[in-house]
Formats: sequence, structure tokens, C-alpha cells
Amino acid sequence: MGADLSPFATWRLMDAPSKLAVDGMNILVGQLRFSKWGWRVAATNTLYKILGLLELGALPVFVYDGKPHRLKAKEWSRGELESALSVVVEGLRLMGLPCVQAPGEGEAQAAYMAATGAVDAVYTRDYDAFLFGSPLVVREAVGEAFEGCTLRCILEATGLNLWQLIDAAVLSGTDFNTGVKGVGMRRAVKLVRELGSLEAALDFLGVKEREKFLEARMVFVEPDVADVKVFFSAPQTVKLRKFLSEHLSEAHAENFVRRLLASRLRQARLVEE
Repeated sequence: MGADLSPFATWRLMDAPSKLAVDGMNILVGQLRFSKWGWRVAATNTLYKILGLLELGALPVFVYDGKPHRLKAKEWSRGELESALSVVVEGLRLMGLPCVQAPGEGEAQAAYMAATGAVDAVYTRDYDAFLFGSPLVVREAVGEAFEGCTLRCILEATGLNLWQLIDAAVLSGTDFNTGVKGVGMRRAVKLVRELGSLEAALDFLGVKEREKFLEARMVFVEPDVADVKVFFSAPQTVKLRKFLSEHLSEAHAENFVRRLLASRLRQARLVEE
């Protein structure tokens, strides 16, 4: 789940962002991990999750991984993941919601979209979105609300700039590298703040083999991302109902479509803009 920045994060209740880049793999892999019923249920649960974001007033853009980075550990069976992902992407297309396949890491692409103003925030439970430069990360709060944390808040709490924050994360360990043994995020932040950089901290700790640390740093400094345009459209209700009926009961499919149509006004507002 990436670097643990939770000691430095302050989450505050906020209104729903207009456009929201959803870290799709964070949701889908989580569903696969905890679902006892296999990839089909994980896929439909993910669709319900996106529907829930719509009902909270956000306009979700589902962003998912392209080519996996060679440094990232394998998280799930590619066969199950790809099967579930194909159902999710087709379901979202029929719902009228855009999907973006990243050139590389989906979370990096989502953060880039937030940093460049293509969306207002990134929706994820993974703190790496901050390391990729997202100015705002949101998640669901208790009840019908969102809570958000800003990159500025994290930087002020750590006393670091973004590049130093990346160095501290790499020092303690990320999805792309194993950190120095015995160095948690708090200590890593302290070392980088006092010494100034990853290299200086590695020198201080007596770490001679540093190639993997430097490689991991570059994943965040130079992520593989692309400029994209996203478009929302009206849901294809007949096709969506038929599609959902292949994975849910007819009653559940009908209820899903009914809930989607109830939130359609907000989608239409974006199309008009």
C-alpha cells in the first residue's frame, strides 16, 4: 500500500469534488483481496463503489494501470485481475463514465491529472498519490461525506519539500523498494530533514548498495504519465441492464440502473460544461 504518511496527514470534511480521478486498481485489488466469492463479485462490488461516489455528488474518472513497473511486486493473479477489470471497464462505459488506462502506474496518472487540473482530486486509500504530486487526496468519511488531505498539509507537517518527501519514503520503503531495516517513516523524515537528501541519509546509515533506492526514487520523480481528455455521456440503460443481469440478479441490476439514473443530473451538468 505504499509509504505510510498517516502520521503527517490531517483529514478534514469537505464537499464532493466535481471531477474525481479514482485509483481504480486500489479499489479493485482490495475487492479481490477480501472477496470470498471470486473476481466476478469483486468486479460488481467495484461498480457499486463507483456508483456510490456518484451518489455522493462526485463525477468519477476510473484510472487504471497500464504496463506494470518492473520494480513493483506482483499483487494479484493477472488472469483474475484482468477478467475483473474487463467487467468493470465495460460496466463503466455503459454507465457513461470515462476510464483512463495509464501508460504505467494508474496512481501516478491520477495524481498527474489532479496536478494539471484535469480533475479536482484523487480518490484512493494509498498515500503514494501524494508522492506522485497530487495536490489533494480524498476518501469517504463516516456518513455521506468526503474527507480530504492536501499535499501542502503533508509537507508542512514533515518540514520537507516534495523531493525530500520522496527521499524519505524511499528510505523507509515503498511499493517499488525495500527500505532500510529499522527505518520507519518518522525516522526517515527526521533523517532527510536533518541531512537534506536520500544520499546523505544512506551515507549516515552506512548503506553502500544504493542503486535500488535511486531507481525507486525515479519512479516518483519521472512517472510515466500522459495528458488525457475525459468525457462523460448519458448511460446506455438498456445495454447496462442487460450487462448487469449477466453478473447480478435482475432485481439487483434494475435497482443499480435506478440508482444511476437518480444521480444522472450531475453527469448531465458536466456534459453541458
